[in-house]
Amino acid sequence: MKGGSLIWIRDGEDTNRHSLNPLKYYKEVKMEDNNATYQCVFRNVGIHFNWACKKNITFKVQYPPLSKGNRQVCIKEGDNLNLTCSYKEGNPPIQDLIWHLPFNENTTSILNPLLIENKQEGRNNPEIYTCSVFNTLFNGEQTYVLVNISVFTYRKCQVLEVLQDSIP
Repeated sequence: MKGGSLIWIRDGEDTNRHSLNPLKYYKEVKMEDNNATYQCVFRNVGIHFNWACKKNITFKVQYPPLSKGNRQVCIKEGDNLNLTCSYKEGNPPIQDLIWHLPFNENTTSILNPLLIENKQEGRNNPEIYTCSVFNTLFNGEQTYVLVNISVFTYRKCQVLEVLQDSIP
């Protein structure tokens, strides 16, 4: 091994983890590491020689779906309300999306986007529409993310805009 070293390669790129012996690689695994391929290689730069220590290791990282953020929506009374649940896919992919409607105590599996025709002014403003996005990890654990959308009718939106403009 004189003149050479062991290195870790990730997806064909040097990770700058080098050693003479033994080669251990400690890393906090993140969702971006899903499907990343690692390989231990002995490299002798002097004679341009690479030798793979063992077979490649490919990470299979599990993670829940992520919310792309809660938001507010303003509509005019009588307009159609069209809401899309914004989320980033998890691994494994989502299996269910459930809307929790403010005027219905039951949760409902509804297609995304949610469409409510001829929206009337809500009794409790703002109305909070929440979607739950679920996936099930490889060990059977179910994970989810909640996305909240606050819906204001037009008259309430005008009041909010005036209040926000008056804040120094």
